[in-house]
Amino acid sequence: MSMAVAPGAAVRRPILFILLFVLLVPLFAQAQSGVWGARGSSHEFLIRGNRLFDVDGRGVAVYDVANPAKIVRTGVTTTAAEALDGAFVDANTLVVVTTADIERFAVSNDGALTLLSQIAASGLQRIRSNGRWVAAAGATRVIVYDTTLAQPATYYFDGTISAIALAGDALYVAQGANGISVVDLTGAVPNGALAEYANDVVVSNDTLAIASGVTGLVVADISNPLVPRVVGRTGAGSMNLARVAISGTRVYAGESPNLVYVFDVARPQAPQLVKQTEEPVQVLAADAAHVYVSGSTFDRFGIATETGVPLRILDASSLTIAGTFTDLAGPVSGVATDGTLAYVIDHPMFRVIDISNTAAPREIASMPLPDVTDRVSILGKQVILFGRGDVDLIDVSNPYGPKLLDVFHSFGRPPSNAAFTRGNIIEGNPWSGFHVMDFADYSPPGQIGGIKGHYYDVVANGGDAAYIAAEGQALAAIDLSDPRAPHATKVIPGAVRQMVIVTATTKHPDLLLVRGTEGITIYSIGNAISPVELGFAPFDNPTIVGGGGDSALVGTDSGLVQLDLSDPARPHRVPAAVAAVAPMQIAVSGGKTVVADRYALRVYGPNTAPPPLPPHHRAARP
Repeated sequence: MSMAVAPGAAVRRPILFILLFVLLVPLFAQAQSGVWGARGSSHEFLIRGNRLFDVDGRGVAVYDVANPAKIVRTGVTTTAAEALDGAFVDANTLVVVTTADIERFAVSNDGALTLLSQIAASGLQRIRSNGRWVAAAGATRVIVYDTTLAQPATYYFDGTISAIALAGDALYVAQGANGISVVDLTGAVPNGALAEYANDVVVSNDTLAIASGVTGLVVADISNPLVPRVVGRTGAGSMNLARVAISGTRVYAGESPNLVYVFDVARPQAPQLVKQTEEPVQVLAADAAHVYVSGSTFDRFGIATETGVPLRILDASSLTIAGTFTDLAGPVSGVATDGTLAYVIDHPMFRVIDISNTAAPREIASMPLPDVTDRVSILGKQVILFGRGDVDLIDVSNPYGPKLLDVFHSFGRPPSNAAFTRGNIIEGNPWSGFHVMDFADYSPPGQIGGIKGHYYDVVANGGDAAYIAAEGQALAAIDLSDPRAPHATKVIPGAVRQMVIVTATTKHPDLLLVRGTEGITIYSIGNAISPVELGFAPFDNPTIVGGGGDSALVGTDSGLVQLDLSDPARPHRVPAAVAAVAPMQIAVSGGKTVVADRYALRVYGPNTAPPPLPPHHRAARP
């Protein structure tokens, strides 16, 4: 459990980042944009009197919970990047860690938040404060600040950090099977350790409660914070605890995905299980009267889908439901567009959104998803949904009444991808291979061709060629002129995480953008079955790419970056007029850029022609 300590190691916002932020804010403000379906997905609950502060991805939502039977959301403050965790420094100051920075807010008496300061700090997921210190943790490091977020020191650890807590000058760093590191933040006492499996830790007065996985609940005495001493435990072998909260002499623990336990620790040497209930619980908090929970559901692949209940309140004594707040579920995970309409996956629904008025997107139709999917592609008046092994074909010739035509079952697993070719649809996944499907002549759809292997992405643009990510370690061009005998015509080694086709403009031929681990490689596919590398744009572990026209958008830790493709041999970054918090799919068409941004659908670009009126409206005209 060794670690390197670097007191005084400064973490300051780079001057370049500040200049870029100042330059980009006016561009974002001036860009014509709209949002549909904003919602959150709870990450952390913070209780202050009758108010609950929910760090919910898009930012911080504030709820009045004075009457649990009538929960009122009083406001939402958005953050510049995805908000992951939060902590109160004092009654009037809140700090929030995002994927790009740490943001410090003043909290007014009515719960409203005012941004005080920001510091750049990517790669952090958790934050805690005890009024003396602020500690923010990433995968293997913890940065510790004073309460103004100044004078940082950085500590590195061997294990993957699962949780942190503070007591006095002691920092507790939970690292799963690596136990808990105990750090004296003054440096006066040598660092120590507590050899207990630790998924989550929480401090209350002289008690440290530990969610200890399959070894149950562990209770430690921290009357000497730097020398924690285990005094009690329970539940070993009968539960698998992932989260923990404490209020008074009650400890509340969560077992993912849906078990909540309550323990009496009045005698910490002999903690007693007094109640349990079933409730989705990845987020957990408690006060004297209530337990606050939120959680996701998980499919057989372990992929989370939101329940549409960002907050549920349980009575602390009985664990019965005292109140529920409902919202859109999601995530908004997939989108395709023709520039006027956006076709959206918003679990558990497929939705058609009119985006012709950029500033005011509106839903015109929806249908329940027949199965769980993640991504969308469109060709003409047909849409395919895919992502977890199946491919759903939907007729959108009447956008006010989309119809499911058929479903192909690949018997594969995620990530699966699909695309339109000339007269057929292709699908690929890392389990059951690459498939050419005929939806027109078979019901259910039949596979008429294929290639064995493991494919992490497949793309095509309605022609006789496709591109596949073979084993994720090579790009292969596939000749589909005979769909019953697809074959590779060119294989180019290199990491492939995602591919996007950008249709030709007056400045460039058809392009294939390949996202790897170190950047975006740009290929000409003017000769569709023989890609030729034109250029490369370096990025540090880019997260997503999408594009159209003469530009592309690339996801980074600090947000979306725009890439100018007008000279694809010399791609260069330009100020982006598109912002996103957690982009999951990007679609560009008809001058519009649309982002499925997990917590909302975001639309950018000029107004476009409105969609046709519904059929019955047209029929009513003289």
